[in-house]
Amino acid sequence: NGTTNSITSVNSNAGFSIVQWKGTGANANIGHGLSSAPTFIIMKSATSTGEWLTWHTSYGGGDKYIYLNSTNAVATQSQFFNALPTSTVFKIGSHSDINSNGQTIIAYCFHDVTGYQKFGSYSGSGSDGNSITTGFKPDFVMVKRTNDSGGWLIFDTKRSVSNPVDDRLEANSTQAEQTNSNNKYITVTATGFSANNSDTELNASGSTYIYWAVAKNVPSNTTLTNSFKTVTYTGNQSTNSITGVGFRPDLVWLKERSGTDRHVLIDSLRGEDSQLSSNNADAQTTYASNFDTFDTDGFTLGDATETNGNSETYVGWCWKAGNQWESNVDGSLLSTVNANTANGFSIVKYVGTGSATTVGHGLSGAPEMIIVKNISNNHSGNAHWAVYHTAVGHTKVIYLNRSNAEGTSSAFWNDTAPTSTVFSIGTDNDVNVDGEEFIAYCFDSVSGFSKIGSYSGTGSSNSITGLGFKPDFVLIKETDGVD
Repeated sequence: NGTTNSITSVNSNAGFSIVQWKGTGANANIGHGLSSAPTFIIMKSATSTGEWLTWHTSYGGGDKYIYLNSTNAVATQSQFFNALPTSTVFKIGSHSDINSNGQTIIAYCFHDVTGYQKFGSYSGSGSDGNSITTGFKPDFVMVKRTNDSGGWLIFDTKRSVSNPVDDRLEANSTQAEQTNSNNKYITVTATGFSANNSDTELNASGSTYIYWAVAKNVPSNTTLTNSFKTVTYTGNQSTNSITGVGFRPDLVWLKERSGTDRHVLIDSLRGEDSQLSSNNADAQTTYASNFDTFDTDGFTLGDATETNGNSETYVGWCWKAGNQWESNVDGSLLSTVNANTANGFSIVKYVGTGSATTVGHGLSGAPEMIIVKNISNNHSGNAHWAVYHTAVGHTKVIYLNRSNAEGTSSAFWNDTAPTSTVFSIGTDNDVNVDGEEFIAYCFDSVSGFSKIGSYSGTGSSNSITGLGFKPDFVLIKETDGVD
């Protein structure tokens, strides 16, 4: 499309293209391959030393620029960009940084995509809560001061474990990740973000800033079919592919049947190498030989004897969540969630604060059972598996790794029942320690698929009805005794 031939790799739905061409030293139009005019362009010579050039729709003209590798303010130079981009091309000048004769130049081109990606600007307020609307919940935000010097600040909801987001990197600097002493740079919301404090590079009163915001593109998983399966297998103490599950599981719970090795729980949020055991209070351990991969029809095991001992027999209970994580801002804590709203199951990871708070769970209804485990366990003492169950109530707790009867304490669920968006946690070390990581498995009853309830013992044959289906998996715990 341009006056100089370009090679493009394009995702038009995501508003992103990679463009490569050879410089000529003369003004040129470069085809970008997108379906509309780019609103942000990053350019760099791949074959010689030179600056990283950027153009942003909010700079104020077709001849404006800022270097990505610099803290400089916006400047004017027609030898870089000499006109506004169009729906087919962007227009460059003759400057040697981007158009020296014979050089190979690379450009990354982006444009707004409703609900996914937004480029814009805002004015600093000098105080918390300077709200910027993107129309979606961003998982990645880049900010640059334009009227004065300032770094290219990068925030995301994967590295940061709290909301407000308190960790930043800078595209222009090799410095390590910086953490705000007040624990807040930006606050992510369902419709955008807010710039906090009076940091001159982020929110100085009267200063101007440009931003790039992107939402994590998570396909909605509402799959009930093929979302739970029990499998049995025989170990071989070598690579062992367990198939027949019918889906890619997100939680696999394994137990040796022919011996006394521990229970092993692996989930896709913590990763294949990270194991927990429901029969003890130990912290998460890293052991690559237990479990290799989650597969499209099951999982593959390594040569560890506790999950794959030669000729030993095992059972595996497999659940499908969303097959992908998403940040959740419903609670006071930022959580990472892998959820399947159709089968009423989500995996939630969060970092505790030590103060009573709320955590988003990602389900469409209030969970009726929540299993929480401290996976760091860096404090002194045990970290038991705390269980909330609707039949026990939100003022009490039972333990997955203990035979104890139910106990009463507000320190677990803060005497508050879960809602359709969040569950509450108190101050007990088993659910909330400042700076330590926790995993929660949340379950909600789904008609015809799962049922969470209670019954009274009779001491003789006792038929439990009202499920509405024939169960393939049943978990039972006495609540008023130690069985």
